[in-house]
Amino acid sequence: MILNCSCLSAETEDGKIVSVTGWQTTTQTYHTVRAKIFADCSGDSVLALLTGAEWRMGRESCDEFGEDIAPKESDARTMGMSCLIQVRETAQPTAYIPPAWAYHFEKKDFENKINFSTPQKWNNCNFWWMELGGLVDSIADTETMRDELIRTVYGVWDFVKNGGVCDAANWEIEWIGFLPGKRESRRYVGDYLLNQNDVRAEGKFEDLIAYGGWTMDDHHPAGFLTTEPPTIWHPAPSPYGIPYRCLYSKNIENLMFAGRNISATHTALSSTRVMATCALMGQALGTAAAIALRDGLTPRGGCLRSENASARFRRLRRRRTLLLGNEQLSAPCACSFGPNGSRTSVCSAGDMGLHGHSSLCS
Repeated sequence: MILNCSCLSAETEDGKIVSVTGWQTTTQTYHTVRAKIFADCSGDSVLALLTGAEWRMGRESCDEFGEDIAPKESDARTMGMSCLIQVRETAQPTAYIPPAWAYHFEKKDFENKINFSTPQKWNNCNFWWMELGGLVDSIADTETMRDELIRTVYGVWDFVKNGGVCDAANWEIEWIGFLPGKRESRRYVGDYLLNQNDVRAEGKFEDLIAYGGWTMDDHHPAGFLTTEPPTIWHPAPSPYGIPYRCLYSKNIENLMFAGRNISATHTALSSTRVMATCALMGQALGTAAAIALRDGLTPRGGCLRSENASARFRRLRRRRTLLLGNEQLSAPCACSFGPNGSRTSVCSAGDMGLHGHSSLCS
């Protein structure tokens, strides 16, 4: 394992990656890694530009894939990024003096963000709607957006504490995140692009390798700057399947990926991007890569779509990868929370039945 190492360059030959070179900041050392299969789980698809792998960024038009929640025209806009804030309740009132460089906000700036008619338990909200970056380049402009988010965070808390509208006298900041959490940037293009219609149809793919269950949680690209709802939760079956063809590159033979950079449209990504789903894809990718190496196959060569696919799926099951619509599994249960704060469970296919006959979220 090589930690604290950023990918700087890649060598390719005949549509395959030969090696990737990175710079390790802690040791000030270059590391070159040669391998038969490479997996990019960086979120930002860092190997795309270095290898020539096909990728896309932004929102598809509604006509390209027949997605009725997509915009009429395609554009470069994305969901934004957030620096989260956590607060805690105190026994006595606490004062808050914002830094001089913090933004100043008024009540009108919080339309569709804070429900002023209901008492707030401020530690139940991580202020996810403090979001920026969807109107600019969510990779190239990350540093600028980080600075803007920090100014916004301190300004929002100034309004909550000192605006004379919110009951927050006995609340104080516990911590503030200084690393922007991204929702969307570059997405690879695989042999298949998962889209809104696949999600709604429960993702019944023959090469199903993972599953999702979150709504299509499509954040407004203007984020905190809009007075419109900061997100729209478009209903989605829970669970739905994600195919293997979305986890390897269309034009780079030995490149795989898992996370928010898989081969999916913007609308499908608004569901697949959540962490529990990304974790399942990562587990499935790792197992699929190991099977491909064992059998002398490339990912795109048909690791899970060849004559021995059924045997390979059985190995995935033994590794506790949840594959819907197949035999019962012994995957462990986990908990998650829906958009309205309701508690849900993520259990094995044996517990949930086939395709979507339960209300699970991830």
